Amino acid sequence: MTDRSKQTLNIYKGDRLVMSGEIGKTSVEVALPGGTTATDGEYQGTFKDTDGNESTKADFPAFKVPLDTVTVTGVTVDPTTANMKVGDTKVITATVVPTNATNKAITYASSDEKIATIAENGTVTAVAAGTADITATAVDGGSNAKCAVTVVAPVAPVTTSNRNLAVGTETPFTMTGNGSENEIKRMYSTSKPIAKGTTVTVDFDIDSTKAEGNYMVQFANEPWQVISSTPLTTGTQHQSYTITADADYSEGIQLRLDKSTSTVTVSNFIISESSK
Repeated sequence: MTDRSKQTLNIYKGDRLVMSGEIGKTSVEVALPGGTTATDGEYQGTFKDTDGNESTKADFPAFKVPLDTVTVTGVTVDPTTANMKVGDTKVITATVVPTNATNKAITYASSDEKIATIAENGTVTAVAAGTADITATAVDGGSNAKCAVTVVAPVAPVTTSNRNLAVGTETPFTMTGNGSENEIKRMYSTSKPIAKGTTVTVDFDIDSTKAEGNYMVQFANEPWQVISSTPLTTGTQHQSYTITADADYSEGIQLRLDKSTSTVTVSNFIISESSK
Protein backbone atom coordinates (compact mmCIF):
# COMPACT_ATOMS: atom_id res chain seq x y z
CA MET A 1 0.00 0.00 0.00
CA THR A 2 1.36 3.44 -0.96
CA ASP A 3 2.38 5.63 1.97
CA ARG A 4 0.52 8.94 1.60
CA SER A 5 1.81 10.44 4.84
CA LYS A 6 4.37 12.58 3.00
CA GLN A 7 2.31 13.30 -0.09
CA THR A 8 -0.02 16.14 -1.08
CA LEU A 9 -3.23 15.65 -3.04
CA ASN A 10 -3.47 18.11 -5.96
CA ILE A 11 -6.63 18.84 -7.98
CA TYR A 12 -6.32 20.03 -11.59
CA LYS A 13 -8.67 21.33 -14.24
CA GLY A 14 -6.71 20.85 -17.43
CA ASP A 15 -3.23 22.22 -16.72
CA ARG A 16 -4.47 24.60 -14.03
CA LEU A 17 -3.92 23.67 -10.39
CA VAL A 18 -7.22 24.21 -8.64
CA MET A 19 -6.40 23.17 -5.08
CA SER A 20 -3.69 21.46 -3.03
CA GLY A 21 -4.45 19.60 0.16
CA GLU A 22 -2.48 19.24 3.35
CA ILE A 23 0.45 16.83 3.49
CA GLY A 24 -0.72 13.38 4.49
CA LYS A 25 -4.40 14.11 3.74
CA THR A 26 -6.12 12.03 1.08
CA SER A 27 -8.99 14.44 0.56
CA VAL A 28 -9.33 18.14 -0.17
CA GLU A 29 -12.35 20.44 -0.32
CA VAL A 30 -12.83 22.44 -3.52
CA ALA A 31 -15.41 25.25 -3.39
CA LEU A 32 -17.41 25.43 -6.64
CA PRO A 33 -20.51 27.55 -7.35
CA GLY A 34 -23.87 25.84 -7.03
CA GLY A 35 -25.00 24.37 -10.34
CA THR A 36 -21.44 23.72 -11.60
CA THR A 37 -21.21 20.62 -13.85
CA ALA A 38 -18.11 18.70 -14.94
CA THR A 39 -17.60 15.91 -17.48
CA ASP A 40 -15.55 12.74 -17.02
CA GLY A 41 -11.88 13.72 -16.73
CA GLU A 42 -12.52 17.47 -16.68
CA TYR A 43 -11.08 17.46 -13.16
CA GLN A 44 -8.03 15.30 -12.34
CA GLY A 45 -6.01 14.46 -9.27
CA THR A 46 -2.39 13.62 -8.44
CA PHE A 47 -0.28 12.88 -5.39
CA LYS A 48 3.01 14.75 -5.02
CA ASP A 49 5.67 13.93 -2.43
CA THR A 50 8.02 16.27 -0.60
CA ASP A 51 10.80 15.50 -3.10
CA GLY A 52 8.70 16.87 -5.94
CA ASN A 53 7.74 13.54 -7.46
CA GLU A 54 4.16 13.66 -8.79
CA SER A 55 1.96 10.77 -9.89
CA THR A 56 0.19 10.55 -13.23
CA LYS A 57 -3.10 12.49 -13.32
CA ALA A 58 -6.13 10.38 -12.56
CA ASP A 59 -9.57 11.36 -13.93
CA PHE A 60 -12.45 12.21 -11.66
CA PRO A 61 -15.88 11.06 -12.87
CA ALA A 62 -18.52 13.53 -14.05
CA PHE A 63 -20.34 15.42 -11.30
CA LYS A 64 -22.79 18.26 -10.66
CA VAL A 65 -22.70 20.62 -7.69
CA PRO A 66 -26.18 21.09 -6.16
CA LEU A 67 -27.68 24.56 -6.52
CA ASP A 68 -27.19 26.90 -3.59
CA THR A 69 -30.28 26.87 -1.37
CA VAL A 70 -31.84 30.06 0.01
CA THR A 71 -34.21 29.22 2.85
CA VAL A 72 -37.60 30.90 3.34
CA THR A 73 -37.64 32.98 6.52
CA GLY A 74 -41.14 34.45 6.35
CA VAL A 75 -44.33 35.08 4.39
CA THR A 76 -46.34 38.26 3.74
CA VAL A 77 -49.90 38.59 2.41
CA ASP A 78 -51.67 41.49 0.71
CA PRO A 79 -54.20 42.48 1.81
CA THR A 80 -54.15 41.45 5.48
CA THR A 81 -57.89 42.16 5.84
CA ALA A 82 -60.75 41.92 3.35
CA ASN A 83 -64.41 42.93 3.54
CA MET A 84 -66.56 41.03 1.08
CA LYS A 85 -70.19 40.31 0.36
CA VAL A 86 -71.58 36.87 -0.40
CA GLY A 87 -70.64 35.84 -3.93
CA ASP A 88 -67.65 38.19 -4.22
CA THR A 89 -64.19 36.94 -5.20
CA LYS A 90 -60.87 38.52 -4.32
CA VAL A 91 -57.25 37.55 -4.97
CA ILE A 92 -54.84 37.43 -2.02
CA THR A 93 -51.17 37.76 -2.95
CA ALA A 94 -48.68 35.85 -0.78
CA THR A 95 -44.93 36.46 -1.05
CA VAL A 96 -42.08 34.52 0.54
CA VAL A 97 -39.20 36.30 2.29
CA PRO A 98 -36.53 36.66 1.04
CA THR A 99 -37.72 37.11 -2.53
CA ASN A 100 -34.76 35.08 -3.85
CA ALA A 101 -35.67 32.01 -1.79
CA THR A 102 -35.10 28.74 -3.65
CA ASN A 103 -38.54 27.29 -3.01
CA LYS A 104 -41.26 29.94 -3.36
CA ALA A 105 -44.18 27.50 -3.19
CA ILE A 106 -47.18 28.59 -1.07
CA THR A 107 -50.22 26.65 0.12
CA TYR A 108 -53.49 28.26 1.22
CA ALA A 109 -56.12 27.22 3.75
CA SER A 110 -59.35 28.70 5.12
CA SER A 111 -60.25 28.46 8.79
CA ASP A 112 -63.92 28.08 7.82
CA GLU A 113 -64.81 27.05 4.28
CA LYS A 114 -68.50 27.58 5.07
CA ILE A 115 -67.68 31.30 5.17
CA ALA A 116 -64.89 31.68 2.61
CA THR A 117 -62.97 29.30 0.38
CA ILE A 118 -59.49 29.76 -1.11
CA ALA A 119 -58.15 28.40 -4.41
CA GLU A 120 -54.58 27.37 -5.18
CA ASN A 121 -54.00 30.66 -7.02
CA GLY A 122 -55.04 32.74 -3.98
CA THR A 123 -58.61 33.53 -5.09
CA VAL A 124 -60.99 33.90 -2.14
CA THR A 125 -64.71 33.25 -2.67
CA ALA A 126 -67.18 34.62 -0.13
CA VAL A 127 -69.71 31.86 0.65
CA ALA A 128 -71.77 33.06 3.64
CA ALA A 129 -71.86 35.85 6.19
CA GLY A 130 -69.25 35.53 8.94
CA THR A 131 -65.50 35.70 9.45
CA ALA A 132 -62.66 33.41 8.37
CA ASP A 133 -58.87 33.53 8.34
CA ILE A 134 -57.09 32.72 5.10
CA THR A 135 -53.61 31.37 5.90
CA ALA A 136 -50.75 31.32 3.39
CA THR A 137 -48.01 28.85 4.36
CA ALA A 138 -44.56 28.44 2.83
CA VAL A 139 -43.80 24.85 1.75
CA ASP A 140 -40.19 25.50 2.77
CA GLY A 141 -40.09 25.87 6.55
CA GLY A 142 -43.78 26.43 7.28
CA SER A 143 -43.72 30.22 7.80
CA ASN A 144 -47.20 31.69 7.40
CA ALA A 145 -49.28 34.86 7.31
CA LYS A 146 -53.02 35.48 7.50
CA CYS A 147 -55.70 37.58 5.86
CA ALA A 148 -58.77 38.19 8.03
CA VAL A 149 -61.88 37.99 5.85
CA THR A 150 -65.26 39.43 6.85
CA VAL A 151 -68.23 38.42 4.70
CA VAL A 152 -71.60 40.19 4.80
CA ALA A 153 -74.81 39.04 3.19
CA PRO A 154 -76.25 41.23 0.44
CA VAL A 155 -78.76 43.57 2.05
CA ALA A 156 -81.82 44.72 0.16
CA PRO A 157 -82.42 48.31 1.26
CA VAL A 158 -85.50 48.60 3.45
CA THR A 159 -86.85 51.79 1.95
CA THR A 160 -90.14 53.46 1.16
CA SER A 161 -88.40 54.61 -2.03
CA ASN A 162 -85.32 53.12 -3.62
CA ARG A 163 -84.62 56.43 -5.38
CA ASN A 164 -80.98 57.47 -5.09
CA LEU A 165 -80.82 60.81 -3.30
CA ALA A 166 -77.19 61.37 -4.34
CA VAL A 167 -76.69 63.38 -7.54
CA GLY A 168 -74.00 62.64 -10.13
CA THR A 169 -73.17 59.12 -8.98
CA GLU A 170 -73.02 57.81 -12.55
CA THR A 171 -69.45 59.18 -12.48
CA PRO A 172 -67.09 57.54 -9.95
CA PHE A 173 -65.39 59.95 -7.55
CA THR A 174 -61.58 59.80 -7.36
CA MET A 175 -59.29 61.47 -4.85
CA THR A 176 -55.54 61.15 -4.21
CA GLY A 177 -54.32 61.89 -0.70
CA ASN A 178 -51.27 64.02 0.10
CA GLY A 179 -50.43 62.28 3.37
CA SER A 180 -51.96 64.91 5.64
CA GLU A 181 -54.77 64.56 8.16
CA ASN A 182 -58.33 65.72 7.60
CA GLU A 183 -58.05 66.09 3.81
CA ILE A 184 -61.63 66.54 2.59
CA LYS A 185 -63.40 66.79 -0.77
CA ARG A 186 -67.11 66.78 -1.47
CA MET A 187 -68.17 63.78 -3.56
CA TYR A 188 -71.85 64.21 -4.31
CA SER A 189 -74.70 66.60 -3.62
CA THR A 190 -78.16 65.35 -2.66
CA SER A 191 -81.40 65.95 -4.52
CA LYS A 192 -83.11 67.07 -1.32
CA PRO A 193 -82.14 67.80 2.30
CA ILE A 194 -81.96 64.85 4.65
CA ALA A 195 -83.84 65.83 7.77
CA LYS A 196 -82.83 64.94 11.30
CA GLY A 197 -84.31 61.58 12.30
CA THR A 198 -84.38 60.26 8.72
CA THR A 199 -82.99 56.73 8.36
CA VAL A 200 -81.00 56.20 5.19
CA THR A 201 -79.22 53.24 3.64
CA VAL A 202 -75.87 53.94 2.04
CA ASP A 203 -74.15 51.52 -0.38
CA PHE A 204 -70.93 52.06 -2.32
CA ASP A 205 -67.78 50.41 -3.63
CA ILE A 206 -64.41 51.84 -2.60
CA ASP A 207 -61.08 51.04 -4.27
CA SER A 208 -57.67 52.02 -2.93
CA THR A 209 -54.26 51.72 -4.60
CA LYS A 210 -52.51 51.41 -1.22
CA ALA A 211 -53.20 49.95 2.23
CA GLU A 212 -52.22 53.25 3.85
CA GLY A 213 -54.09 55.57 6.21
CA ASN A 214 -57.83 55.83 6.85
CA TYR A 215 -60.87 57.08 4.99
CA MET A 216 -64.16 58.53 6.18
CA VAL A 217 -67.44 59.08 4.31
CA GLN A 218 -69.61 61.70 6.04
CA PHE A 219 -72.30 64.31 5.56
CA ALA A 220 -70.79 67.54 4.24
CA ASN A 221 -72.16 70.04 6.75
CA GLU A 222 -71.90 70.44 10.51
CA PRO A 223 -71.93 68.32 12.65
CA TRP A 224 -70.53 66.11 9.81
CA GLN A 225 -72.07 62.80 10.86
CA VAL A 226 -69.85 59.86 9.89
CA ILE A 227 -71.37 57.26 7.58
CA SER A 228 -68.30 55.03 7.24
CA SER A 229 -64.82 55.13 8.80
CA THR A 230 -62.19 52.42 8.35
CA PRO A 231 -58.52 51.82 7.38
CA LEU A 232 -57.80 51.73 3.65
CA THR A 233 -57.00 48.35 2.09
CA THR A 234 -55.88 47.59 -1.45
CA GLY A 235 -58.45 46.51 -4.00
CA THR A 236 -62.19 47.10 -4.20
CA GLN A 237 -64.39 46.69 -1.14
CA HIS A 238 -68.20 46.90 -1.00
CA GLN A 239 -69.65 48.84 1.92
CA SER A 240 -73.25 49.04 3.16
CA TYR A 241 -74.56 51.05 6.12
CA THR A 242 -77.90 52.07 7.60
CA ILE A 243 -77.84 55.20 9.77
CA THR A 244 -80.23 57.75 11.23
CA ALA A 245 -79.38 61.40 10.59
CA ASP A 246 -78.44 63.20 13.81
CA ALA A 247 -79.06 66.66 12.28
CA ASP A 248 -80.40 68.28 9.13
CA TYR A 249 -78.02 67.70 6.21
CA SER A 250 -78.34 69.57 2.92
CA GLU A 251 -74.81 69.95 1.53
CA GLY A 252 -74.21 66.45 0.23
CA ILE A 253 -71.62 63.77 0.97
CA GLN A 254 -67.84 64.18 1.38
CA LEU A 255 -64.78 61.95 1.52
CA ARG A 256 -62.04 62.48 4.09
CA LEU A 257 -58.54 60.93 3.93
CA ASP A 258 -56.14 60.79 6.87
CA LYS A 259 -52.40 60.13 6.46
CA SER A 260 -52.72 58.50 3.05
CA THR A 261 -51.14 59.05 -0.37
CA SER A 262 -53.38 56.43 -1.95
CA THR A 263 -55.64 57.09 -4.92
CA VAL A 264 -59.16 56.25 -3.75
CA THR A 265 -62.14 55.74 -6.05
CA VAL A 266 -65.76 55.61 -4.84
CA SER A 267 -68.30 54.17 -7.26
CA ASN A 268 -71.87 52.84 -7.36
CA PHE A 269 -72.77 55.26 -4.56
CA ILE A 270 -76.40 55.04 -3.45
CA ILE A 271 -78.11 56.78 -0.54
CA SER A 272 -81.79 55.97 -0.18
CA GLU A 273 -84.36 57.00 2.39
CA SER A 274 -85.78 54.33 4.71
CA SER A 275 -87.97 56.19 7.15
CA LYS A 276 -88.50 59.60 8.67
